[in-house]
Amino acid sequence: MGIDANGAAWLLDRARAGVKFDRTLMIGRQNFFVGRKEWHRLLARAQTPLPNAWSSMECFHGVHAEPFFQALGAKTVNSMDATDYEGADTIHDLNQLVPLDWRERYDVVFDGGSLEHVFQFPTALLNCLRLVKNGGHFIAYTPANNYFGHGFYQFSPELWWRALSKESGFQIEKLVAVEFGWRVRMFEINDPAQIGNRISLVNHAYVLLFLCARKIGPTPESFGPVMQSDYAATWDQSRKAPPSNAPQKPNWQRRLLEAAPGLARFLERAHYRWFNSRLSFRNRAAFTPCQPRF
Repeated sequence: MGIDANGAAWLLDRARAGVKFDRTLMIGRQNFFVGRKEWHRLLARAQTPLPNAWSSMECFHGVHAEPFFQALGAKTVNSMDATDYEGADTIHDLNQLVPLDWRERYDVVFDGGSLEHVFQFPTALLNCLRLVKNGGHFIAYTPANNYFGHGFYQFSPELWWRALSKESGFQIEKLVAVEFGWRVRMFEINDPAQIGNRISLVNHAYVLLFLCARKIGPTPESFGPVMQSDYAATWDQSRKAPPSNAPQKPNWQRRLLEAAPGLARFLERAHYRWFNSRLSFRNRAAFTPCQPRF
């Protein structure tokens, strides 16, 4: 778990966007994986004059991230983990609900790569949301594509858009996919419910999702029925117009499968390849190129 140069740029961007880090909780004690020269190159990209705390920061590669969050304005930085082996000051297993008196303690709860390792993920996420003050933020970057075997889970944009909704007391301010290929590329991700289609991705490099969501209301005691947006829309339409009992006509796919099954299956596999623009970052309905601007 740790913050690299891209994660640092993302957090600097969020600080400039108005996120208050006064009381910050790290889920897992985060390391800081930014070298000295890398840090100064990062700050050289700043769009406006830098706060003194940023330009004078002395938190560099191989140390824990408390000084970095202090440079972002944190007066208190805590870390929560299931054990104290990395020096976390708050010991709690996120598979279990946090105590009632811990709720709404923090302006920012930051997960830099822990939730995918917690088996009871909905409970762990609910814990993180409960710990955020009203008006505060839950910030995370989590694995998406090509992290097979890294943890228990990889996460999709659909999960975050549906889980961090007004029903859970949150509103997503920014959701970004970061692709670590030969060059790092970033794309802001639209809500699948707004574009009326699933957002899928087939690519050759690993991808993280950078997430920032603001708390706008109380967090419920449990998640209600969270439905994938395309299923919810389909079911809603089916209630309005019951399905017809008329027999369906065979389409060209069924005809091809009956006439030439080998060719049909080959074309089916070819459809789910990276060169299909609907399944790539070239899908502009889903992905908008972006860069942190701090």
